[in-house]
Amino acid sequence: MLCAVLLSLMSCLALAATAWATPADSSFEDPALPGFRFSYRQGGGKSKVQPGRLELRQDFRQARSGKYSLSSISEFSDGLTATSMVGFAPVSGAQYSFSVSYFINSFQPGARVSGRVTCADGANNVLRHFFPTGVLSTGVWNTMKYEFVPPQGTAQVHLTFWLSGAMQAWIDDFTCQKIEHVQAAAQTKAGLLLSNDQMVLWQEAPYFKIPAAGVPAGAQTQSEISLSAAANEHEPFQLVVTPKRNFAPLSLQFSDLQGPAGTIPAGQIAYKILGYVELQNPDDSTVKGLNSDPLLPEQEKAATPEQNLPFYVTVRVPPEQPAGWYQGQISLLEDGKAVATAQLKVRVRAFALPAQPFLHNHLSGRPNKDYQQLDPRSWEEVTADFCQIRASLRIYDTMSPLPAKPECQIQDGVLTITDWTKFDASVELLRSEYGLRASRFPFSLLGDNSGWFHEPPQFLKHELFTGDRPGLRYLAEYCRQFDQHVRERFPGYPFVVHMYDEPPQKVLAEVKLLFQTIKESAPSLIMTTTKAVAEGFDFVDRWIVPLSPGHHQPELEQAARAAGKEIWFYNWSGYLGAHNYINNRIFPWMTYLAQGTGTLLWNSMHTPPGVNPWTGLEKTYGGGAATILYPPRQPGEGILLSLRAMQRREATDDFDYFCLLENQINRLFPGVGRRRVTEILGELFSKPPFEFSKDANLLYALRNRVGDEIEALAQQPAAVVVSQPPENALTEQNQISFTAYGPSGATVSLEGRVQGQIGSDGRLQFNCQLPHLGRNVLSLSVSQDGREVQFQRTYSLQEDPQLAELRTLLAQAEEKQLDTTAAKNFLAAVGGDNPYGEAQRQQAAQEISSLRQAIVAQEVTKTQTFPNALAQALFNRAGAAYQRRQFNRAGYYLTLSRNAAAAGSFTGHQVQLLPAEYSDYPGFLLSNGRLAVTLLEAGGRIISYQVDGVECLLPGSFESGLTLEERASQKVSKEMVTRLKGLGGFEDAGGYAYLWPVSFVDWDVDFVEIKPARAAIAFSTLIPDTPYLLRRTVSLSADSLDLHCDYEIKNTLSPEYASEDPEHFQFPWRGRFMPGIGQGANAPENDRLVVPLLDTEEPLQEPHFTAAKPAFYSLKSRKLKENFFGAYDPSLRTGLAMLGDTNLSHLYMWFNSKVDKNGKGGVYTLEFLRSFRGKSHADPYPNSPFTIKAGESFNFSFIIRGITNCSSDEQFLQQCQR
Repeated sequence: MLCAVLLSLMSCLALAATAWATPADSSFEDPALPGFRFSYRQGGGKSKVQPGRLELRQDFRQARSGKYSLSSISEFSDGLTATSMVGFAPVSGAQYSFSVSYFINSFQPGARVSGRVTCADGANNVLRHFFPTGVLSTGVWNTMKYEFVPPQGTAQVHLTFWLSGAMQAWIDDFTCQKIEHVQAAAQTKAGLLLSNDQMVLWQEAPYFKIPAAGVPAGAQTQSEISLSAAANEHEPFQLVVTPKRNFAPLSLQFSDLQGPAGTIPAGQIAYKILGYVELQNPDDSTVKGLNSDPLLPEQEKAATPEQNLPFYVTVRVPPEQPAGWYQGQISLLEDGKAVATAQLKVRVRAFALPAQPFLHNHLSGRPNKDYQQLDPRSWEEVTADFCQIRASLRIYDTMSPLPAKPECQIQDGVLTITDWTKFDASVELLRSEYGLRASRFPFSLLGDNSGWFHEPPQFLKHELFTGDRPGLRYLAEYCRQFDQHVRERFPGYPFVVHMYDEPPQKVLAEVKLLFQTIKESAPSLIMTTTKAVAEGFDFVDRWIVPLSPGHHQPELEQAARAAGKEIWFYNWSGYLGAHNYINNRIFPWMTYLAQGTGTLLWNSMHTPPGVNPWTGLEKTYGGGAATILYPPRQPGEGILLSLRAMQRREATDDFDYFCLLENQINRLFPGVGRRRVTEILGELFSKPPFEFSKDANLLYALRNRVGDEIEALAQQPAAVVVSQPPENALTEQNQISFTAYGPSGATVSLEGRVQGQIGSDGRLQFNCQLPHLGRNVLSLSVSQDGREVQFQRTYSLQEDPQLAELRTLLAQAEEKQLDTTAAKNFLAAVGGDNPYGEAQRQQAAQEISSLRQAIVAQEVTKTQTFPNALAQALFNRAGAAYQRRQFNRAGYYLTLSRNAAAAGSFTGHQVQLLPAEYSDYPGFLLSNGRLAVTLLEAGGRIISYQVDGVECLLPGSFESGLTLEERASQKVSKEMVTRLKGLGGFEDAGGYAYLWPVSFVDWDVDFVEIKPARAAIAFSTLIPDTPYLLRRTVSLSADSLDLHCDYEIKNTLSPEYASEDPEHFQFPWRGRFMPGIGQGANAPENDRLVVPLLDTEEPLQEPHFTAAKPAFYSLKSRKLKENFFGAYDPSLRTGLAMLGDTNLSHLYMWFNSKVDKNGKGGVYTLEFLRSFRGKSHADPYPNSPFTIKAGESFNFSFIIRGITNCSSDEQFLQQCQR
């Protein structure tokens, strides 16, 4: 079967690259895998399929949707599997979403998830590539998603998904769909201030573009413009004139803003006219035409009915302005005469933004030669202009412009810096006049920032530093002198080194040498690199990480922060399209949630050769993504800001709000601040930092909420309430665990009911049940000494999964004309806002049981015919369970019977799946003519494994087992361990030398695959007193001596309830084999054990199991040299081997060939072990349980291989290693 699948994959390589008419969902259900091409690489070159080592194949062990997925295996650190979808012809100007779901079971350092979108013209010339990346995390289904607009002229789009490095994973739901954008009415905050026969005067929020004409639908009438701002904050809004006649030049005039606490002078209110830029042929059709973006310097402009006239107004609140409301008037003037007025009301908050923002921000603005064609001013003038623009955006960390280079010379092989005058003057200018918080090391990019496009890459691009060892020596000396000088001349002022941009893997060794040379010579310099955090780069002080899935690695970044490193993120691009316009504002929110402290945009005034952004913005990088500043339109003008650029200042202020609240909470209640801020932002972010709502109004509302909470902490009693799951969570768990922080003795109430008093440790913990499905808003309060603070917390309770099951059963019962009155009444009673708590959960379970009993009662009495013996036997088991009044189990068997019947007749099947009974234990027989394997429902136990008719497992004794009814009830207790023993074969067991009682009761069975050449059956159970669900899939193919056992262990604990308790994420396990080659109780006699331990381990005390050489010993945890072991009987020339994957590397065994006087008692076990059992502090190869985090899964597997024609250890090893 495997060979057939691999052949089908290889045949796909020959598919012609014919484009589909439209993109489509593609899955892996069809064994021929149509629509896909597959390829492999190893060691930098193309490779062929290497079964089991480097391959892609259809697989059933993991599937996100449907029954099958694509299994990807690479054992090589330099290996790569590539899955490509046959191309399609895109719609011009449309946006597409490319997504691939993947489940990583395990990976080694250096692994990567990525993809490629290739846009080609009709001649198959590549117009553009896009390179999405995916998160590298195990145990859960992740999705790599990338939205893109094919450039104009694209005739075909080709999609590729790469898994690189040593990795085991599954791929599913490979799709590309056209995005249909619907402009929601909510995406405006327009408020009508005046409407008459001359004009409409209206206000819009600063985070929306203004349409070229007309008023947005849904605009609401309002009496005034109302703003909220902190002291030292600049708060903008947009005032728009929609003319109904021609107007002479219009301008604005402001009055002072008066309030009880004082005055905000009219001079603190400023405005610019918002202009339009036309995009004639953009890749993104949604921005074609006029877009409001450039902020114009003129203060008046004529208006006509054909086009809106927007004013971008900013209220600049002074740093010491007292809190309170301030009110004044705005006048719209035509030729200096008022034609309209609007009231302006500003609430100044009771806190101030810091003079220096919390967010560090690098915004590049160096004028290149192409820009200088549009701005004829001198480099110095443009630089000074840019620095003023940067300061107006509260950006003080930019790495440009560079200070002047100090003069130096090399004489007789010695480098000396001879003159610091220009350098010192330029640094003083940047620091004092332009307000920079740091300056750049005066040499820029000694490594080629595009070296990965050159072969070989270029290094040390400067006349002083040639890349040889003398060049590095000069660099070291230069840095030493530089470091000494700046420490003395500019003490405490940092200098940043950015020597190589986005270093690819192949140049890391050289880049590391370059950085180490600088760092060792100039320890005070801040070393930066634009790269995902990587191990082995301790000399990097500031990581500037691409904020995208796959590059953002929280665990590595946290380790870097713990080591004192900074984490910044890039690229904060300037988006013009309506569908992602919010990204201009939200990037610092993402940065905060990713625990970054800085951001970067590589350019703000990008101008390709021959392109003027005023007339060809769509021809700049990303259609303006790195062009958020406009060049002068005419002599005498300077650089012009844009509406997108102004979002940066607003977002920087947002970040200040977050940090102010976090710090204020931490001062009162250490360690709680970030948790609370993250809770608030959770209403916008469904899966931070990458998945969020694009509702800009919600974003602004949450910013105001953060401001409200900052002010509330100044009230008494100062208190904070957090919860698990956090506020705004979407949860199936209806229990919320609250922690209230506040002064000792304060009373905490929930929905008016007292929960208790805050203790001496400053906290009170209590629980509550969410009262109903859907949105739940809970009111809390903390009171003390007659004063009270109130809180509201919102949670969305998802529907109990039992209700979906009940509805399904209800439909079945109605179809069978059964009485469904009670179930209908119950569902009606829990709908809408009606209560839904623990009592309702229990009643739902009762209704399910009642309906199932009625359905089963009707079905088991029917006379039926079946296409195969398996379906017939399962129907009979259903009848027996019904007679025992085990109605749930009877329904379960009926479902299995239907599933078996759906497979049709088994006549002609090379692999048979048949019913079996083994000593009154119901089970199943898997047979292909060479292997015959009996599996019991009890524990999914493999009780018999026969190779060419020779039994290879010792079944043990059934004397102490449970009754049929006890096993079918699936109920266990801890005390059963002392009662239940003696069963043999293979079983799953606890990792600390104890048996699982659950292995003695029936597990749930699922027929995964019943086909002529292969059959697969899965056994699953929830391990009692743990959150772990174990599923073992056993499969057998035609003409094979291998029985595959594939495991999935799922931690069913919801992620929001994750804890530090190791029992919540550590899963100890044993795979316990009791071999015995031959028949009868003495079958182990004459067996020879083959266990390839490490050379450093003591060999087995006795590998030959025989009463003639009685021995007793055990091995608690031994590291295997190769991940297999087994046994054979040389006289029968037969045996079995257990071959584990890379996750099964340790052996546990028990050996006792000492028999009693009756010749009985001899037994041995061979066991895969994952636990801490036998571990010592000096263990060079420590074993450990599986680590499976809340909500995640882990997969591992082993093969039980039949061994034939074997009379020596060498022959055994040969068959294991094939």
